[in-house]
Amino acid sequence: MTAPQDQRHLDIADIKRRYPLLEVGEGAGVRLRRSGSHRWQGACPFHDDRTPSFFVDVQTERFVCFGCKVRGDVIDFVRMREQLSTVGEACASLTQSPPPVSRKKQAT
Repeated sequence: MTAPQDQRHLDIADIKRRYPLLEVGEGAGVRLRRSGSHRWQGACPFHDDRTPSFFVDVQTERFVCFGCKVRGDVIDFVRMREQLSTVGEACASLTQSPPPVSRKKQAT
């Protein structure tokens, strides 16, 4: 059995490049503030967080919460935030909207 020809192939690396974690997280309502040269910090969206324990590293495009111990990339973030079962569902959810404007592109 083959996939329908009109179904587009989702390239995960391309999705990760087009949808930066910082912008996707802020778009999902996570309030982040700079906490170093390439780290951003805020309250974790995955548990009741009294002190900010959620960190986004814009160089590695990864997040970690030192409170509830979740970690991952932009696809993991969307999958957990929207309570999706698979990576494919998270990729489809991301690609339904246009890529956010990157802070790096706004500065130039």
